[in-house]
Amino acid sequence: MIARSMRTDDMDGLLTLLTQQPEGGTRIERASLEQALCILFRQPELGAVFVLDERGTLVGGAVVTIGFSLDVGGRAAVVNAICVRSPYRDRGHGRLLIDRILAFARRAECRAIVLEPPLDDHQTCCWYDDLGFEHRHREYCSASVTELSLRLDAA
Repeated sequence: MIARSMRTDDMDGLLTLLTQQPEGGTRIERASLEQALCILFRQPELGAVFVLDERGTLVGGAVVTIGFSLDVGGRAAVVNAICVRSPYRDRGHGRLLIDRILAFARRAECRAIVLEPPLDDHQTCCWYDDLGFEHRHREYCSASVTELSLRLDAA
């Protein structure tokens, strides 16, 4: 098993993996996800995509973007998605992705790694706790710029 950067031929497998997330995960329309991944792939300054490759079979992946946070005093690596197919879980493969994310965050001079798990996903949150991440009890709600503009105009 190796964790490596995404290649163009990984796109379909990664899209399938990310759109088949278990209940509780954020559902993203496949076309929107593909568009975002293509932008990220073409503009590496925005972040990175890593995959778990088991002899040519994609069994996991992580999408990381670069943000800026006043709370952490600088750049932050935001883990938008991290997943491992069920038969490959609990074998340390997710940790391979976390290690790649950490190495990327260091190279990108990020001061923190921010995770976005569903708060009702107790198993994933416990795993993050075990790895040393801290739950900050901060929630927020986002809308697209278009949706927010329409809501504010109607108010």
